[in-house]
Amino acid sequence: MKSSMELSELIRTVWAVMFLGLIALYTFLLRTVYKASGTLIRQNTELTEGKKHLEEAIRKLNYSYRETVAAASAAIDARDAYTAGHSRRVADIACKVGKELGLEDSQLECLELAALLHDIGKIGVPDHILNKPGKLDEEEFKKIQTHPVLGYNILKKIEFLSPMLPAILYHHERPDGKGYPKGLKGDEIPIGASIIAIADTYDAMTSDRPCRSALSHEFAAEEVKKHRGTQFNKEVVDAFLKIQNLKVK
Repeated sequence: MKSSMELSELIRTVWAVMFLGLIALYTFLLRTVYKASGTLIRQNTELTEGKKHLEEAIRKLNYSYRETVAAASAAIDARDAYTAGHSRRVADIACKVGKELGLEDSQLECLELAALLHDIGKIGVPDHILNKPGKLDEEEFKKIQTHPVLGYNILKKIEFLSPMLPAILYHHERPDGKGYPKGLKGDEIPIGASIIAIADTYDAMTSDRPCRSALSHEFAAEEVKKHRGTQFNKEVVDAFLKIQNLKVK
């Protein structure tokens, strides 16, 4: 009987110890989880704030380099009163055509910057050639034809501009292979270059020049349409005509 009572007492003691141990363990775990949660919340808050600061810094940097590109573009256009605002207009037209073609936002941003800088190589072309009121002779035209390569060479060491370089270098190439500087054909020409080619030509035709007054929108659009597949990429011409609310064919 006594042994039975002692055994029962022992069992109760063991359960009590186990119960108290579990409470102590539970309390310890709660405190640990609470501290860990507090640490995680604090770290998460710090990371969130850090992310906001980083995003703001990136936004400011992005704005700064876009403004720098725009300023460089305006400086090139300002050399000639007849081309003032040309690069900005080319960029606007190019982005509209790019959207019509379904380009992604990152591609459109690249296209816009390339269009703004497409004529930067003209910094190496003498003013008397750029502003000549009459027709250029063969040597003068050859000098003008160097501006895509000059632009490429000016910008090639600027890392963040590297995705835009093909569009700048090849914006005077033609699907029929009669363009410059490489004589590329068809799909060899980057889509960005093909878009800028049309926007550049259209704006040049509809702007006053030393040798002539601005041509009408209708005439310029018809000229683009007439050279579909020879001077200009067919799909890009179709997209251009759509944004002009003109029939493709």
